[in-house]
Amino acid sequence: MQMRGDVTTFASVAGFAPDELERRIGYRYRRLSQGYEVYELRQAVKVDDFVWRDETRYSGGWQHLEDGGEDAQRIDLLRWDLYKQQNYNDANGEKELKAFLDRETEKLNVRVGPDRIVKLRPLIGHGAAKWWIQYPNAPVARVPQWTILKGREKAFVKIASVPPGGVLRR
Repeated sequence: MQMRGDVTTFASVAGFAPDELERRIGYRYRRLSQGYEVYELRQAVKVDDFVWRDETRYSGGWQHLEDGGEDAQRIDLLRWDLYKQQNYNDANGEKELKAFLDRETEKLNVRVGPDRIVKLRPLIGHGAAKWWIQYPNAPVARVPQWTILKGREKAFVKIASVPPGGVLRR
């Protein structure tokens, strides 16, 4: 099945009760209460196929900037930090960003073990609420997240159907 959207690692979602998984992934409360399906990524990913979103604690990759009162994408904040580390040398900053994204691409191409890439699909569909209500910042840190882009869909295969109250086994 061709799919797009947010993905993470198998280890980040396996072994957790639905309510804990909601807090780890950043789903609104009870979104997994009717169960969910788990799909494993089977197709190679290239650097232009995804956006790095950092962690699920930044819903949609957005971080609120306390000092400016604005929101910024994590990838833009990373780019700024890399440029700053390179004394604002554009060529060196771009080189560092490319190296970082190449490493992220390698992570997205893991197909075995706990670091393989998976996608969850709750049986409760999206609601009419705004995306930031349906997908709040996850209070649990260290859950990696990438978004497979629209128009760059990839092949996934279903590896589990988790019933209401069930847990994806490791």
